Amino acid sequence: MSLRVFRQWLLQPLQDKAHIKYRTNMVSFYADNMPLRQIFSSFLRKMPDINKLLIKLFKVFNRQRNGAQLSDCYKLYRIVCELETLDAYLGNLGLANQEESLTLPEQELYSKNMNFLKTMISRLLRHFEKYQEFIEKSLDIKSIETKREYLLNPGKLKSSPES
Repeated sequence: MSLRVFRQWLLQPLQDKAHIKYRTNMVSFYADNMPLRQIFSSFLRKMPDINKLLIKLFKVFNRQRNGAQLSDCYKLYRIVCELETLDAYLGNLGLANQEESLTLPEQELYSKNMNFLKTMISRLLRHFEKYQEFIEKSLDIKSIETKREYLLNPGKLKSSPES
């Protein structure tokens, strides 16, 4: 967790009892669920600082200086790819993989939380489909992954008709 997020939580704590109870239940759910906790831990280790990345992207959108570069666009693309991987893991991780000692309320909480996670990830992936296609057409992914060179892929870009 970044210091910035931690500071925000300290300065703006939750005050609604229902939200506090919900967060407490979610924390205990993940703390008690080792396979899911390992998946999220692995996923989060691969994530860049998303807040900083979004700030750079919004600077480009608002035509300000020091905005995003090709490497930042690729980072966002990798986040989407990792979300696809996470979605696949969650799809394969059902109640059958969990301990049989779960009580009925725990099973219901597990199912509810898993459905929520799957729904949110699916929505995010749908929103980023066109972006992912654009990056795959526009950037030389092989060059980025092998040489760390961020190059446009002119062979796949459509040329604009000259007048």
